[in-house]
Amino acid sequence: MTEPESAAQLADNIARQLQLLVQHLRHSPADHTAQALRRVLDTDNGALWGMTAVLVTGAQRTKEQADLGALPQEVPRALGRAASELNALGLDLDEEAAALGQAVRASTPARPAPPPASCDVRKRHHR
Repeated sequence: MTEPESAAQLADNIARQLQLLVQHLRHSPADHTAQALRRVLDTDNGALWGMTAVLVTGAQRTKEQADLGALPQEVPRALGRAASELNALGLDLDEEAAALGQAVRASTPARPAPPPASCDVRKRHHR
């Protein structure tokens, strides 16, 4: 069985994945970019909200260390401020995320109806 990733390794992997996403976005068609951004901004499972939760958790955990004197008190405060600002930005972008969803739906062409089957084809299906 393999060892579970440490928090630092997981953070490194997430950073690499975000860099990969940036590269994809630079070369993706507009509708794919809109779809990806809508997912990044998703209020339940998006990366922006995930990063906010990471900062909140970091602020809470570093507060414990700061209370013990292992870190300056400014560290958890700065993380808390960053989490609050990121949360506010996420809330501001919520409307735009909905607009991105609409743009994706509007840019997706409707599938044309298949042509009607000829009489010969219909007869074969009934036999």
